[in-house]
Amino acid sequence: MTQIEQLTLTVGIVDRGKGENMTAIARELGVRRATILLGLGTANSEILDYLGLGETEKDVVLMGIPEALRERLFAVLTERMQLDQPGHGILFCVPMTAIGGLRAMGMLMGDKEGTR
Repeated sequence: MTQIEQLTLTVGIVDRGKGENMTAIARELGVRRATILLGLGTANSEILDYLGLGETEKDVVLMGIPEALRERLFAVLTERMQLDQPGHGILFCVPMTAIGGLRAMGMLMGDKEGTR
């Protein structure tokens, strides 16, 4: 039986336009797949003005990564994208305990055709 590596869904939320930078850094570290979704913050403009925040349009970056890469990816993304500074974004992960469909799993693991 083939051993399948444990995958983690890593999610980054950054200001619109910064998702490309996040995915480029992730690729440098060996991440094979990343998807950028367009997001919109939910805070109203009065709250944003009070907090000194102006940007509500976000990039939501989804990456299926091997669990073994998680700590390094978090450290490098936090440093290079300054995620430890207020207003620069957020990064979190969710363990992937089930994936529906062999094709989807293959694509997440880096197989272009999803046949792995």
